[in-house]
Amino acid sequence: MHSRNVVAVGMAPPSLNRPGRKPPPRRASSSTSAIEQQDTISLSPVACPKNAFNGPDSEKNVQCRLQAVPRDLSAFHSLTPSEQQSLEVILDKDRFFARFVLGPTFADEHFRAIATRLYAAMPLLKDAFLACAGICADNPAPGATRLNVTYYYHKATSALSTFRSFQISSPQDRSLYLSLALAVSTFNIFVVGGSAFRLCRYTLPVLESLNGGHAEIDHDDLAFLICILHIELEGCLFRHQVPSFRFRNRAEGLINRYLGLSAPLLSYGYDICILSTKLCHPAEDSHQSLLMQLQSLEAKISDWRPTYPTDFLSRYSQGEVAHMLSQAHIFRQSLLLIAHRLRHPFGTCMNRSEALSDMILDQFDSISSLVNRTVVSMDFALLVAAFEVRDPAKRQNVLDKVTLFQDLPFTYQVRLKSIMMTFWRTVDEISGLFWFDLNRYLAPHLD
Repeated sequence: MHSRNVVAVGMAPPSLNRPGRKPPPRRASSSTSAIEQQDTISLSPVACPKNAFNGPDSEKNVQCRLQAVPRDLSAFHSLTPSEQQSLEVILDKDRFFARFVLGPTFADEHFRAIATRLYAAMPLLKDAFLACAGICADNPAPGATRLNVTYYYHKATSALSTFRSFQISSPQDRSLYLSLALAVSTFNIFVVGGSAFRLCRYTLPVLESLNGGHAEIDHDDLAFLICILHIELEGCLFRHQVPSFRFRNRAEGLINRYLGLSAPLLSYGYDICILSTKLCHPAEDSHQSLLMQLQSLEAKISDWRPTYPTDFLSRYSQGEVAHMLSQAHIFRQSLLLIAHRLRHPFGTCMNRSEALSDMILDQFDSISSLVNRTVVSMDFALLVAAFEVRDPAKRQNVLDKVTLFQDLPFTYQVRLKSIMMTFWRTVDEISGLFWFDLNRYLAPHLD
């Protein structure tokens, strides 16, 4: 049974504001204590209509879709022994799916989404998802044969070819396209240990029609779209580029399996990318105007508070609630820290930047202690916070935190450490660097 008591890790307990009332404006301060007061997340419950969430995950629709999920491998025809073994890995919900999402509640819906899509379009999706079984290649199930890693790369190569040649001519095609993109991105990150940025960059332009409140989109497809948008945003923030389009939040109280309560922050991330490109080479008469726009954006991010449906505290476990609160806190603080470094070069105006950095790092520690894993989808935020660390001993401590990302492969962790160490060497040697200068130094490590 889920607890109704919420533990907001590293934050004051969430105060429940009246529905529809915006939080009062907060005055910025350079002191650590003032920043902590300003940036405490307080959640606003949304008085949602009773049918607001009666979409694909309403009880009736969930039961219908559960009946469509095959109970054994006999439903999947013409699989080789190696493919059957890989499929068993994919369909092992507890062992395979938990690493991708915020908690067990989300793992159930994610498993259901993948299994039903595989069942409905096995010939098209088979290689893409079976390649992802390579996540468990070094730790096969008891009694299973250990498959050569080249098997998974062969499947991924076939899947990428299918993805590149895929043509969208119907809403159903868009759903399959998203599924292919998600699977190949998962392989790049969790098996190869690299970046999926370029793949997401390739994927998104044809999906812009799904953005916005009037487009018809399946609940799971929206989750996949948000995941791909987030991967692209992370890459754009570090590469000094602009995402394919600005995310439009569809409804108050949206809860996403990857980003929890934080999906609305994707829009502010897009705005930061826009200003970053403009501030890099501003016209003489526009620089002050851009800084005023940046100040306005910082105020919006500071005032942002996540909203959630009225049954939020009973629908999710205490650990899941705390995880989502921390994720929202970390995501928001990271955007504020990036905005700070668009205004002030690294190594200057350190009071605010160190306070924001410390709060982010503390949140990682708190959630790790509570749920025995790190905050999902926030590895980029660890980098943002790490860039403010100057003390050698503290830098080593931050490097050690990378191991908290135990769901990510060792090669991915090595890449994160390489980015940190490259930045530290650069900032120790070169003064006056702004956020938009990073790409020229970090580019070799971003892919």
